[in-house]
Amino acid sequence: MPFKQIVERNYDLTAKNPNRKEENKLRAPGKITASILEKEREILTIVETLHAMLVGRGKGRRHSHEKKH
Repeated sequence: MPFKQIVERNYDLTAKNPNRKEENKLRAPGKITASILEKEREILTIVETLHAMLVGRGKGRRHSHEKKH
């Protein structure tokens, strides 16, 4: 096909893969930080629960790594 015909028909010659799925759009920075905060709160709750379990289980017992007062 001659170049002139390509121009006249306004063909799009950009290098794109027509079989490629559309890429995910980037989330807004505020949504990203909100998601991080939510996950951090969940982690904190889990760690607090774990800590309470460990402290409650070991009442009155010293572990070898703890200092005597």
